[in-house]
Parts: sequence; C-alpha cells; structure tokens
Amino acid sequence: MKKSASVAAVLASVALSVGVPAMSAQAASPADMHCPDHSSSAVTKVELGGSVTHLDLPEGTLICVKAGTQNTGQVVVGQGGYDQTTITNKRGIPLAISYYVVYETPEEPCIPTPQNSGVCS
Repeated sequence: MKKSASVAAVLASVALSVGVPAMSAQAASPADMHCPDHSSSAVTKVELGGSVTHLDLPEGTLICVKAGTQNTGQVVVGQGGYDQTTITNKRGIPLAISYYVVYETPEEPCIPTPQNSGVCS
C-alpha cells in the first residue's frame, strides 16, 4: 500500500508540474460560468441562445462571452469581429455563444465637417 500511495503522490506532482488540470467532482460555480457583471444595468448583455460562434462587432469593443458553462473573461474584439474559439467541447469544437456582455465600445472617429467647424474635440 505504501508503494501505491507514493506512486499516486508522484503522479499528482507530475500532473501539477506540467499544468494538467486537477480532476474535481465539483461542478463549476455560477461565478465561473457567467461573465462578470452580466446582470448589471451598467453593461449591455445580448442573449444569443447558443446559435452562433462569430460576433460582428467593432474593433476595440471590450466584451465577455459565455458559451456552455464557461466564459472568456474580458476580451477586446479584433479586426473582423470576434470568433469564439476558446471554449470548446471534448472534441475541440467551439461551443456556440449563449450571450455576450459589452463593457466598452470604441469611440467613433471624429471626422472634420462643416457642422463641427472642422474641429474635433
């Protein structure tokens, strides 16, 4: 028995040192599942119902995406929108987006016009 216990300890140590996630019987907590501030009136939450993996949002928009039982945390949308590829099923297929939260949107660029006297502030 002592040998089995030491083998288990070595395997656990190796798993931790190479970054293998620890197995847990606990389900994800609601805090881990949902985007921060998802129920706050200070942010915009858009429900999608799990039907798309691409968001056509302006570059520079700060969002969080929930898919399955996970969220991406805050990410900045790049050129061409946002593709949800970080949350996958066991086969590596990206999960569809349940909802996303918009924290910040990029400012509209100022275009000098006669209406603003050619001055951007």
